[in-house]
Amino acid sequence: MKSRTVAAEETKNRPTSVQEWIDRELARDPKFRREVEETLMGMRIEQDVAALRELRGVTQAQLAQMLGVKQPVIGRIEAGKAQNIGIRMLVRIATALGGQVHLSIKADPRPRRPIVLQGGQRGDVRGPVERKVKVAG
Repeated sequence: MKSRTVAAEETKNRPTSVQEWIDRELARDPKFRREVEETLMGMRIEQDVAALRELRGVTQAQLAQMLGVKQPVIGRIEAGKAQNIGIRMLVRIATALGGQVHLSIKADPRPRRPIVLQGGQRGDVRGPVERKVKVAG
């Protein structure tokens, strides 16, 4: 039989909701966190493509014709089943629908473990990198 202290500790560490479990797993496992973030980012892009197409009143078949591809290509993109959608294709889709693509790379505001650089050196990403270049004149 477990002691009350052990049982209380197990209850204390048990997540009370699915969201708490996900938050703990994301904090505990950097690989899992990266995979989740990549999946969510992809889902946002797919949802944005579908939403813009619908906003413009264009069918998947019409968009496919505008881009010179077959309708299932658009269907796979919107369903998240297309692999390795290139930036060029996203720009083509957005342009055909009168939209824009904004691509940016930003530092994650959450604390991170140091990054191991090539050659075993340790580095840490802390914010924007600023370099000054002298121009001979």
